[in-house]
Amino acid sequence: MDDDLDVQNGPNEPASGEDLLVLPAEDAHPTPRRKIALHTASGIRRELARLYRDARSGLVQTSDATRLGYLLDLLRKCLETSELERRLQTLELTLAARNRGAHDNKPRPSRFKAI
Repeated sequence: MDDDLDVQNGPNEPASGEDLLVLPAEDAHPTPRRKIALHTASGIRRELARLYRDARSGLVQTSDATRLGYLLDLLRKCLETSELERRLQTLELTLAARNRGAHDNKPRPSRFKAI
């Protein structure tokens, strides 16, 4: 049997416990997740500002901050488009109601014949 092989561990794993690097489990001490208000422009702005501060302080790698910032900008654009769509729909409904009302208020021809 080859000395580098340990029957229990397999060919790619070290034979002794000395060579093992033990990492803490990712969820050993989970950090509480904050609720991020991404349904408003001000919430997105606050999250962008937090992301900027975290990147400047080194808590977040700048490459990750760039990606997350891009996604936040996409969310902002979607929010903006949805808001403009809602406003346009309201204007269209208001104009349609006014136009119907204008047609309803036209003077109607008299049923009586002029003499």
